[in-house]
Amino acid sequence: MSRIAWLRGSAQSSRAVRKELVGCRSLASSEQMARSRPGAKDAPMPRWPFLRSKALSAGLSDFLSQGPEQLLVSGARGSGASTAIRAALAQLGSSPASPMTVVLDCSQAGKGSLEDAFRKQLAEQLATLEEQEALIESMMEAVVAAHPEVEAALVASVTAVSGRQGLPGAVPSGTEVPACRALLDKRLPAPKLVAAASSVLAALPRNAPNRPSAALAFLCDAGARQGPHLAMSCLLTAGRRAAVTSQGDLVLVLLRADAAEGALRNCLDPPSPGDAGAGKLRVLLQSYDALRAIRTSAAGVPVLTADEWSEEMARAIVQPRFLPSEEVTEWSAMWAAVGGHASHLKQVAEALVEERRSLEAKRRQQEMDELRQEIKREREQPVRRRFEFYGRSCPSTGLLMPAGLLGSPALLQQVRAREPPPQKKLLGPPASPSSGCCSASSHTN
Repeated sequence: MSRIAWLRGSAQSSRAVRKELVGCRSLASSEQMARSRPGAKDAPMPRWPFLRSKALSAGLSDFLSQGPEQLLVSGARGSGASTAIRAALAQLGSSPASPMTVVLDCSQAGKGSLEDAFRKQLAEQLATLEEQEALIESMMEAVVAAHPEVEAALVASVTAVSGRQGLPGAVPSGTEVPACRALLDKRLPAPKLVAAASSVLAALPRNAPNRPSAALAFLCDAGARQGPHLAMSCLLTAGRRAAVTSQGDLVLVLLRADAAEGALRNCLDPPSPGDAGAGKLRVLLQSYDALRAIRTSAAGVPVLTADEWSEEMARAIVQPRFLPSEEVTEWSAMWAAVGGHASHLKQVAEALVEERRSLEAKRRQQEMDELRQEIKREREQPVRRRFEFYGRSCPSTGLLMPAGLLGSPALLQQVRAREPPPQKKLLGPPASPSSGCCSASSHTN
């Protein structure tokens, strides 16, 4: 059974499709097209467009502008729900009327990775606000009121900075900050101490963080001292107070929220009735769980569904951007195996482009190897001809001579005539026999 026939009769995942598409006829035709097109090696990867349905687009735009406290976007894996959310956030822009946004991918949870992402994104947006010292003090007061055990940990974090132990995410270890030691001597309350210490760190001569970044770094370090999940809870409390103080909204976007843990898990629950005033924490969830969507909808939370793409829409994107238009059979096989799942289609389409580049690179490498071998043979050809012509030596003289002239007597005489005459060996005069006898007789006498 051929690979195309297997693709037509199967509905495997995109990983299996990626393996089975290697070597199929579409890739062979793509290789021929790459050979005929100059500069195919340096061609950039085609851009996958951000597309979504009109209903989903309108719902996301309404929520980001001024919507309810929570919104759930539901869809199967590969339906393009996260892509639609990122596209809506990209179109939101950074106008003064737009809310602050923090985007977290719950599937990428690691040791402090989500806390660091939350801290960095929130600090960048708080840095644009005015009266930052009062804002920081207000956030610390809210955190201490919600988590009293953090107060001593905040003082310990400032003490560590004064002792040249550094602050993760703000100040490297070994940095001398004598002003923090002076602040500790004043015995200020924890909120005022953190606000003043943040101003001190922002005035450092090298690699100085801004005030919100330093304050949130103190908060994360203090939360990590008390427990693994307390830092995220402190950040959520600080973000909620920052939204209230700035009279704006903070939109927390949780992609793949089914993998959320700790304090983020509480954000999945339907919100309780809050204050009607401006400034609140709103949550945008993206989930694959259909039962969660049903329960959330029953609780009165609006739910948007990311539908699969139609075949006409998917084909217009894949062909001819990733697959040649004349490859009708290959497109039918891809659609039968993948369907209208946006992320799966994207993965298979990018696999086609990568395979095309790999085949082109192998072809060019083979051509270079053949060219090197040909150049090597051309360089060795004169040497071979010389040894073929001067292949034998003269038996009498030992000189390397052409093979056809070794039997010529006249040539041998000429060669011998050119040789220098042999030098005679000089010997001493022979000894006379009488001298020997005399010496013997004298020795006898």
